Amino acid sequence: MSTTIGKGVAFGGNNHGPINFTVKGLAWLAAAVVLIAACWAGWAWYGTWRDLDVTTKAQLTGDSPTAADGTLTLQLLTPANRSHLRLTLTIADSRPTSELCLPHASVAVAPGAGTGFSAKTAVNGGEVTLPLIAGSSRPGLLLTLKADPGCVMDITVAKAVLTNDTN
Repeated sequence: MSTTIGKGVAFGGNNHGPINFTVKGLAWLAAAVVLIAACWAGWAWYGTWRDLDVTTKAQLTGDSPTAADGTLTLQLLTPANRSHLRLTLTIADSRPTSELCLPHASVAVAPGAGTGFSAKTAVNGGEVTLPLIAGSSRPGLLLTLKADPGCVMDITVAKAVLTNDTN
């Protein structure tokens, strides 16, 4: 068994020879540990603050297709707290031969359970950003079709993203 003092510390091994820990080797080991810790912290931060696509968790209830001034309820099961919801709706004429309703159709998005904002207007394919109340795991929205009398539209959720970004 051998022991070296000075430039490095050597410990005798059974049949493997001495293992030499130098100051340079310890510095590389410390740098690797710091790098691993920084990566882990960065991944944890990313998991906490990244945008979450919850389109598949969006549940629309109500009469579909929806007539003018008809209301649907949108419920979202949100897996994590975020401050805003970016919502994109698809509005399509339920009568394919009639294309007169779509250019004038929009949806008024009003607060429901777990939300706290004034009503906003969403158009076909346009994104609307809505604030959410902190701590709400099932925010609800009331969607009211604004269209010409006699128009009947299909409303679907094209994209729903939870975010902490207000842009």
